[in-house]
Amino acid sequence: MDFFVNSRILILNNKDFDNVCEELKIDEQYAFVSEIDGSSTIIINKDLYDNLNEDEKIAIIAHECAHCEGIVNEELADKWVIDNIEKEGSKKIIIENWFMRHGQTYEEFLEKGII
Repeated sequence: MDFFVNSRILILNNKDFDNVCEELKIDEQYAFVSEIDGSSTIIINKDLYDNLNEDEKIAIIAHECAHCEGIVNEELADKWVIDNIEKEGSKKIIIENWFMRHGQTYEEFLEKGII
């Protein structure tokens, strides 16, 4: 899991996570990236994160690592996960949830050359 090397992680309980989201005016459930002391930091909702399986956790953290690498677009962040992690279960989760997250299947995006 080399993609974690350049990423800081801050884990907050649900109440604190929700307070930070409200303060930043963002609507996130599990995790997001924010600049803290000049460094990209992955902020995780511990209460929800603890209930995920390993593949789901890796998929979420890898997605946020893509944002730490400067990838702002959600589709490109998900594509980065597929291209850069070895854990097949995590890749499968990203692909299976592609339509729900992006409005088209992963295959449709590839066929259209969108990503």
